[in-house]
Amino acid sequence: MQTLTALEQLDFTRIIPGHGVVLPKSHLTFFRGYLSDLIAAVKKAAADGASLDEMKKAVGDQLAPKYERGMSKYPLGQYRDRVGTNVEMVYRKVVKKA
Repeated sequence: MQTLTALEQLDFTRIIPGHGVVLPKSHLTFFRGYLSDLIAAVKKAAADGASLDEMKKAVGDQLAPKYERGMSKYPLGQYRDRVGTNVEMVYRKVVKKA
């Protein structure tokens, strides 16, 4: 999150990700928002006692209205193809380590 915030402060107009197409700088803000919302949603679901499988479905559905369209227009993959893996990684790297 800190790296994305720092990148947003630099003077440039395009980003070249490791996969996919060249994107406008504004995509950093979109992606940082997604990560922030994802982390918060996974933490809340874990605190509420949800299992990992329940989190994958619930968090994916919860964030879809805001992020599905924007994350499904690039060739790397569709939102629904990745959100479960993203939930699991946040759970393992953020929630379980806490």
